[in-house]
Amino acid sequence: MPAFLIVMLGAVGAVAAARFLAREGRRVSETMDAHRATGGQTSASGPVDQEKVQVLVRDPQTGTYRPRQG
Repeated sequence: MPAFLIVMLGAVGAVAAARFLAREGRRVSETMDAHRATGGQTSASGPVDQEKVQVLVRDPQTGTYRPRQG
């Protein structure tokens, strides 16, 4: 009996995961379709000013990335 319950719980979990992944896939597809329909431009995107972009350099002592000084 316990083996049957484990199999049933696994099946229910697989169905729930499949439904979640299908729903998420549809959501992402809708977002991508909307993005393509606007020509790839959204209100938040625009030309990037290359002078304002900071280059990150790895700090060898800590291993973290920090903006380049100067």
